[in-house]
Amino acid sequence: MVDIELAKKKYIQFKFLDNPMAFNELFKNVDYPLVQIIDINTYKINNEYNLIGFSGAFSWKNNEITPLDNDSYYPDMEVYGYYEFEHNSQKCLDLLVGKW
Repeated sequence: MVDIELAKKKYIQFKFLDNPMAFNELFKNVDYPLVQIIDINTYKINNEYNLIGFSGAFSWKNNEITPLDNDSYYPDMEVYGYYEFEHNSQKCLDLLVGKW
């Protein structure tokens, strides 16, 4: 289950969307050498809910995904929030998603 409120508490520097939007629409024609997926679904341990967290990485160039970890990603995954950052002098992206 996606927990937006818990995500907002943990990822305060992120821009949260009013409504989830497909990644390939939100970032159409914008290239990122590194996109990191953060899964905001929850799991429960000792009666406490936690977010799953970091789940993988890919690059996004010319509106195509190239996995950087041999995993599978879907361009239409729903994005709940994002954060741009710089790595090796390049603009990169962290995504908060529910299904990827």
